[in-house]
Amino acid sequence: MTRWWGPTHLHYAMTDLQSLTLSFAATVVVVGLAVFTVRAVRKHRLRVATTHVKTL
Repeated sequence: MTRWWGPTHLHYAMTDLQSLTLSFAATVVVVGLAVFTVRAVRKHRLRVATTHVKTL
């Protein structure tokens, strides 16, 4: 029984750790993309505003 429980328990522990790591990485990526998008939109709006003022 120990032979079966040991590796299985270790496997589940590793899977949980990997799952947690993956979730953390995914969160970091999503937040990073959101920040990047917001910055890009702000820069674009700033450019549009300045070019709009210049054309006037």
